[in-house]
Amino acid sequence: MEEDTVINIRKIGENDLVSKRILSKNWFDIDIKQFELYHLLYNVLIIGHTDYWTAMTMSYGDQCSSFYTLLRYFSTYDNYEKYRKIDSKLHSEYFNSACCVELEHFYQDFYKI
Repeated sequence: MEEDTVINIRKIGENDLVSKRILSKNWFDIDIKQFELYHLLYNVLIIGHTDYWTAMTMSYGDQCSSFYTLLRYFSTYDNYEKYRKIDSKLHSEYFNSACCVELEHFYQDFYKI
């Protein structure tokens, strides 16, 4: 099952959010320039702001976390050749697992406060 497209945020109750939703394999079927762009974004938004960084999320914290997880996920591959050795569908599953782990850690830390 792939991601559930949200066309209108005001009607999100009409979406089926009970079932597992993962990004489609199309998100991971990228060329080398796109791969390098993900690495660049990772270096700018995450590595380049180790002392202080913030993202305004309000009620969309999970989406922000997913975006940062996506950047971190692509950064785990040193080069495009290693990345392409894995099928796009598997990348979708691996990324979903990474998101679940990161969100779990986020909420564990959040409730410690």
